[in-house]
Amino acid sequence: YAQQYLSEIVILLGSLPRQMLLLLKMNDCLRHIDFALGSPTNTLVVAGKYASKAVYENDRKKATTVGSRFQYWLSYVKVCFRIQIHDFGSWLLQNLG
Repeated sequence: YAQQYLSEIVILLGSLPRQMLLLLKMNDCLRHIDFALGSPTNTLVVAGKYASKAVYENDRKKATTVGSRFQYWLSYVKVCFRIQIHDFGSWLLQNLG
């Protein structure tokens, strides 16, 4: 199946920023570790929380006004909310599906 779309996959991966490729690889490695250890932890959620906090702290250091600080904080809260919704949805699928 993948061979059929290999050229399109290569083009898509070639157009992604390096940071996105690193996140995809990290997710792949963490899922493999979880599977090997039999861990129920959703490492994507954990990694998302740490990454969003790191981005927020970096942005907060660059903020020069109260308005920009508030804007960065609000963006961080939105990301955290989406991560929690994803985590809850995953839990529902595992326990009810």
